[in-house]
Amino acid sequence: DGVTLGLRPQALRLAGPEETGLDVVVDLVEELGSEAYLYGRPPAGGQRVVARIDGRAGIAPGEKVTLVADPDAVHVFDTASGERLSA
Repeated sequence: DGVTLGLRPQALRLAGPEETGLDVVVDLVEELGSEAYLYGRPPAGGQRVVARIDGRAGIAPGEKVTLVADPDAVHVFDTASGERLSA
């Protein structure tokens, strides 16, 4: 009776100053040269979120950031069956 949203890390980006999105408290930033993987959770708890960001973003564990998803890259699944609902 519900849906699950699926996003690949490259479908998320840090929000600009005037954008709204998903607030995340950063647990870890894995720096890999020109890019980095940010791992965090919404402040109220929930599933871990992973985003691929610019390696020079200067984000540190404990910081709160806002992430924005590319709407064309969001996948929707039926929670009960796991069946993909989006094209």
